[in-house]
Amino acid sequence: MLYLVVDGDFTPLLGCEACLDLEVLQFMDLSLLDSTSTEPTTIDSSRERSKSTTTLESDPVLKDYLDCFSNKPGMLPSKVHLEVDSAVTPAVHPPRKIPVSMLDPTRQKLREMEEDGIIVKEEEHTPWVSSMLVIDKRKGKEKKNPPTKDNIRLCIDPRDLNRALKRPHYQMATVEQVANKLTGAQIFSTLDACSGFWQLPLERRKL
Repeated sequence: MLYLVVDGDFTPLLGCEACLDLEVLQFMDLSLLDSTSTEPTTIDSSRERSKSTTTLESDPVLKDYLDCFSNKPGMLPSKVHLEVDSAVTPAVHPPRKIPVSMLDPTRQKLREMEEDGIIVKEEEHTPWVSSMLVIDKRKGKEKKNPPTKDNIRLCIDPRDLNRALKRPHYQMATVEQVANKLTGAQIFSTLDACSGFWQLPLERRKL
């Protein structure tokens, strides 16, 4: 299909979102041309990447504090300590089957998580093994495109391990207590942490 781009004051028949949904327009990441990655570029992944990059560059607050914001999860200074009850028998679960279409995106996601320091490859014997689940986040028309590492979610099923964990007793603050601390405040803001649970480093120890 040939497109003719002209400069003028015209009323378009189709907007940008409609063109993307009809797959007559696609955002291309030119940096991929010099990349050796074999990951396919889809309309949805290109759109999300374009939105996140544009937001970081255009928003005045984010632009002035680029060192405080990122598309990658950060890491809190304190580590989470998990204590396992030794009286509970460890459980080893076999791996769950992964659809063939999800195999490559799953490998890419695992590699990305390892490079970002989210997970560590374990090659030694461990008494506890939780099975991994691959969740497809695509909805509606998105399922027409092949899955990528950006539209899958990797989870584990740690029900047996959860029953063996010794939980610390922590009293949550009530709404009234929080409201009292906000007395006199005039400016309110909300922040959405990127993959919040991934920002909590676990203490490195054998279970």
